[in-house]
Order: sequence, then structure tokens, then C-alpha cells
Amino acid sequence: MYIKESKNGREPLPWYGVWGWALIGILAATSSVGWIPAIMCVYLIFNAWTTGRLESIVILHIGLMFSLMVGMGIEEVFDDRVIEQSFSWSSLITACSALVLTIMNGRGLLFKETPEGEEMVVSLEKREEIVNTIYITTYVFFIFSFEALLGLGTVTGAILLTRDILFKGYSNALLFVPAIHAIALANLIVQTNINIDIGIPIGLFLTIEGLAISWFALQNDRVYELEFFEWESDEVFLDFLDRLGMAGVLSALTGIFFMLGEVDQWSFAWLLTTVILIAIGIQGYAPEHEARWRRIIGGYGSIVSFTIFSSLVTNETMRALSFVGVGLIALGWGFLTMQRLDDDAGIYEVQPDENSAPQAPQPAIQKSALTIDEMAILQNIPEPVTQESVEEEDEIVEEVEIVEEVEIVEEVEIVEEAIVPFPDTIMTEHGFEIRLPAGKLQSIIKSIENTPHEGYKPVVGLNQNGQIVIDWASV
Repeated sequence: MYIKESKNGREPLPWYGVWGWALIGILAATSSVGWIPAIMCVYLIFNAWTTGRLESIVILHIGLMFSLMVGMGIEEVFDDRVIEQSFSWSSLITACSALVLTIMNGRGLLFKETPEGEEMVVSLEKREEIVNTIYITTYVFFIFSFEALLGLGTVTGAILLTRDILFKGYSNALLFVPAIHAIALANLIVQTNINIDIGIPIGLFLTIEGLAISWFALQNDRVYELEFFEWESDEVFLDFLDRLGMAGVLSALTGIFFMLGEVDQWSFAWLLTTVILIAIGIQGYAPEHEARWRRIIGGYGSIVSFTIFSSLVTNETMRALSFVGVGLIALGWGFLTMQRLDDDAGIYEVQPDENSAPQAPQPAIQKSALTIDEMAILQNIPEPVTQESVEEEDEIVEEVEIVEEVEIVEEVEIVEEAIVPFPDTIMTEHGFEIRLPAGKLQSIIKSIENTPHEGYKPVVGLNQNGQIVIDWASV
């Protein structure tokens, strides 16, 4: 029970006392029984605002919607399609009531009567939750007003949702935008009795928005820097991009089937679906857009969709060739997977025994190209020179000078050729070179530099699986 102290020191009636007397007044003032629940809900909404207790404001709006629906049915407001018309107009009126509250919140009037400071009964976090719930109530009831005002209520709800995504940062609502826009457009076409095939515009709309959202999900940096979105952490942001990409793919594929199914082109719809899924799967193997869901949906989805396309082909020869294409698609995904597994073969560090030394941390190894300075350092390692007699000193000096001149020329050549990537090689004293995959030598060097190994010598080798390992041997 909520009791608010008045200015004269008296305590007003508790909430059930106020509502009870209000109900008696309403029964005495009206002769229409059907509107009594709706009038009562309106009064309770007003009373919740004036007392500052808005925790139940959304529940009261839901009650208002059903009360209006009951009242319209009892009073026989509509002669045709009573349930649909009552539901739509009740939703529209309830949405307008919630919209008024959102406008009041924007002007600082919604919580005007709520106590502040030490007497605060509704916390700031609770107020934010109430406001967000009121906004959601507004969108939902506007969208549900299908047959009211020729479907303009549904269009209004879609527009308000799109506006608040941009200005209030409702990132999760972006996932449902294509579906809501399609529903609003379809309802508008039906209500205005436009003589067109509804599947074509709806499908085209879904396809365009789905592809746009899919492209948007690939722009990591641009999405992260948008001012109207705030991210709690990088993990939340990356999860959002995955969900956004899935929603875009689902919308685009749904639009394709709406659009082509209307003209009975199911074979072409499955073929176009296969192309889109292959593109999505290839993106999943790209380093900048790597995502497991893209590889799974793109790989398996393209195989299934092309199999269905092949089964719809009527010509026997073309059907056989199509099933061969299914095998080629599966083979292509297999090659991409094998290449990815080969690229992901990292460098593993073998830790020394517990008795010999403490464990050294294992830094993450990243592939990168060698810099010119590091290549020059690796190639300019001097070999030990033994001095057997004084007579050989002059020859040694001359050889060193010649080597320096040759090395200068080699450095210039390296600078010129650094533009073109080439495999990393290691010179040996036995007359041959060891060639490593691109970036592996740099990864080895970084791993050794980033690992504390005082008193230990790094030894690079290969394990039984052909993976590069770094062992630490005591000096």
C-alpha cells in the first residue's frame, strides 16, 4: 500500500480506497455498462501518473485495450467484422495513450509527481525500465491496429520504431525492422484495395532491406563508431553483428521466395538462394569477416538449396548435371575448410620440465609479413672469423669490405622487392635454404621475443603432425 503525505499533514486513502470510490462514481454517472471497464482503466492510468506510481502503467494499458474491445463489442459499434475492427481500434486508442506518455517523458512531465531524494520510491533504473516498456507498448499497439484508419496506425508504428532506433539507439529492434516494414506495407496495400500482387512488392522490400542489413553487418568499424549505439563490451558488439547478419540473410531469402513464388518461379528462387548462401559462406572464410555461422549456413545451406533446385529440374540430362554441381559445391567447401585448417596451424611452445624451470607464458601468435629492417638483421648475421696468422688479416679485411658492399646491394634489392610478398627463407651452412609459409618466420621471432626465457635457448622444430613447435632448452 502506497501512502503519500499531503501538504496539510493528512494521509489520503490508500489506492484501493480511491479506486473503489472511483468505480462507484463511474457506475452512478454512466448508463452504458459496456464502457465502465474502459473508463475505469483511464482513471487508473491518470491516478498512477498523479500519484507518481507508474510501475503498473503498462499493465493498465493492456487492460485498457481489452476493456475498449469489450466495450465496442457490447455497444455494437461495428456492424461488420466486429472482432477485427474492435481489436484494431482498441489497439490504436491504446497506442495513442502510450504515445502521450512518451511525449510527456520527453518533456520531463512523466515523473513529475514521483518523489525525489530520500523519499524516492521509484529508482532511476526502474524509471528507465518503465520508459522503455512504454515505448515498446506504443510500437506494438500501433502495429496491431491493422484495420483502423486504412492501416495508417501500423505504418505509424513502423515509422516510430525506425526513428527511435536512430535517435534512441535501440540496436536490438534493428533485427525486426524488415519484418515490421513488410507487415506495414502489406497491410496498407490490403486496406487501400490496391489491385496488385502483394507478394512482389513485399518480397522486393524484404530482399532490399535484408541485403542492406547484411552489408551493414559487415561494416564492423562503421557500426562500432555510430553515435546512437552504445556497446557494453566488444563481445556484446560482435554478438549483435552476428545476430544482425542472420536477420539480414533471413529477410533477403524470405523476400526472394515471396517475390518469385508469386510468379511461380520456384526453381529460380532456389538457384538465387544458392548463390546468396555461397557468397555468405565465402565471407565466413575471409579473415576480416570470419564467423562460424556464416560457414555453417553458407556451406550446408547452399548444398541443400542446390539439391532442391536439382530435384525441380525437369530435363533428365540437366538434372544429372545439376546433381554433379551439388558434389562440386560440397567439394569446394571441403577445400576451403582444409585451407583454413592449414592456415590456422599455429606455432606451439613446448614448456621445459617442472624440475628445470618455471612455465613461461604463451603469447598469441599472429601472422604478419617481415619488415625490411628485420629481414636485413636476419640476413646480416656475421659468421665467426678465425685468425690463424698475421698474414691473413689483410685478406680478411678485404673480404669484409667486399661482403659489406655486396650486402648494401642486397639491402637495396630487398627494399625494391619488399613490395612483392615472398616466402620466408632461412639460410643454412649446408648449401640449402629452409622455406617457411608466409608469416611463419615472423611469428617465430615474435614468439621468442615476447616470451621470457632467461637461462634457456629456443629450439625450433616440427612435431609429428607437421606443426611448428618451439622448445626451450636450458643453457
